[in-house]
Amino acid sequence: MKAIVHIGSPKAGSSSIQDFLHLNAGRLVERGVRYCRNVSHRGSQFEYPLAIMARSGKLINGETERVRYQARTVKEALAGNEKYLNELPRYADRYKEPVAIFSSEHILPWLNSAPLVKAFDDLFRASFDDVQYVVYFRSPDDALLSQYSERVKRGYSQPLEAFVRQRLNGLNILKTASRWANTVGDDRVQVRLFGQDLLENGDVIDDFCNACGIDATELQKPPRVNGSPSAPGAECLRILNGMVPELRPDGSSNPLRSELLEAVQALSADMPRLQLNDKQRKMVNDLTREPLEAFHKRFFPDRAHLFATERRTHPLTKAELREQALLITARLLIKTRMGELKTLNILERQRAYLIDPPAETTDTADAPKAPASK
Repeated sequence: MKAIVHIGSPKAGSSSIQDFLHLNAGRLVERGVRYCRNVSHRGSQFEYPLAIMARSGKLINGETERVRYQARTVKEALAGNEKYLNELPRYADRYKEPVAIFSSEHILPWLNSAPLVKAFDDLFRASFDDVQYVVYFRSPDDALLSQYSERVKRGYSQPLEAFVRQRLNGLNILKTASRWANTVGDDRVQVRLFGQDLLENGDVIDDFCNACGIDATELQKPPRVNGSPSAPGAECLRILNGMVPELRPDGSSNPLRSELLEAVQALSADMPRLQLNDKQRKMVNDLTREPLEAFHKRFFPDRAHLFATERRTHPLTKAELREQALLITARLLIKTRMGELKTLNILERQRAYLIDPPAETTDTADAPKAPASK
């Protein structure tokens, strides 16, 4: 059995790919392709990289992330995920299709060293006759904004300026792609570019099927998912996140967050998109220019250009951004007073979690620390 492992990168169509595979799992079996979720409601199969890290005595970065993924200790991470590694050697005996597909955008950022990549690859090679990897990369500007949007949606209150400074070193796609190519071999990693003008038919699902040799004829495509908030929507969420955490200290969902994300995105759908300002863009370009040139030369020597020039308008000023975020907040208040948002029941009110309003933040402020676990 051959394994094809989609390893990311984050915010490069992963949710759409995973929903497509899950939606068409039955028809894919008829075409000789096996895809199945280990956890029914979960798209990303992050159990594999999480367990590989734990076996090496490592944990994912960030207290909030460890709470989110129930991996506060090596023991906890192994307890919830190692069983899936142990089942891999029996995969080919359990399923008779010639191809098995796995997908997790967490693989690329979490397995951030050659030894971790090798440990992951060794396990899969011991379980399958052939192992191939597929990875997508966005332009640094686009990736940064998309990652920030996702971070804000998931409860962080860090300003964009601080996030840009923090994440600059993580934009070196040459380093990331080379880590995998050097460890497993160039011939086993398909490095692909993410962007509407760079994908097969401008569609990540068509492109992924092309990469995997899947005939997508008559297969159903899921609706677009995991959209990014507008610039004012992201600012509104960022401020709310400083008072209404997404998670409670024990890692469970905070009932007080129910419907807030969806309501903010709906109320701000027609507002200006999130953009880097000139200063932030220059910071990104100065740091990524040389690695991008080397990435271009190594992985796409026949392409005239890597990424298309971004079409952008002038970003909102701070005053405009705050004014529109305040407008969204006022509309949220109206929806609440009109009973258009879910009212918490007694149990949910007892579990609702609110923290003290944060002090006035600046563009360079660090994100507040997550509450300590009980």
